[in-house]
Amino acid sequence: MEAILLSKIASISEEVRSDPNERQIIQGAWFQTIGQFMESMGATQQVMTTDENIRKETQKITTLGDWIQAVGTVLEAHGGSQIIVEEEKRESDT
Repeated sequence: MEAILLSKIASISEEVRSDPNERQIIQGAWFQTIGQFMESMGATQQVMTTDENIRKETQKITTLGDWIQAVGTVLEAHGGSQIIVEEEKRESDT
């Protein structure tokens, strides 16, 4: 939901669309969303199967989803940090 709302804001705000840090925050949110989806699909499949080979594969999917979420978190945090740094720089220049 967060990724969708952030994308909608970007679609109507030229300021958000033109700022690479804002775009990075949106990309991070989408990474997290994709990772959450993969994690939940893997976890659901793990619970629903009795086949050990399938269970191992779904554990890999779940873990990959965790990693993708982590990358998204880093992207989002870095974009937000860059925005803060730029705002502080502008304030000190005035």
